[in-house]
Amino acid sequence: MRKELIQMTRVVQPKGTKGSLMWVQKLINTHPKLINQKIIEAINLREDEEIMWLSPLEPDEFAEYRDDSFVERLGISLSRRIRQSFWPDRGPQWDASREDR
Repeated sequence: MRKELIQMTRVVQPKGTKGSLMWVQKLINTHPKLINQKIIEAINLREDEEIMWLSPLEPDEFAEYRDDSFVERLGISLSRRIRQSFWPDRGPQWDASREDR
């Protein structure tokens, strides 16, 4: 059951051909420095902080994540019970996720 849940919370996306799906995929996979600079400016990150994109990555089938898979993708360890206390199952499916270093 657990393995099945993880597979359900990783949603493979087609290569975008229009709209936000296309632009998010294109920016993250081919022009990450452009979007990273805009994010750094918008949220006042230090110039030396690195943004590492975790999804949607082309080698990962442009997958989007939700629930436990999203938390695991970020490298955070939470029990399911703790996560469910603030984020119910079938919660948001994130178009993109990143990690600041």
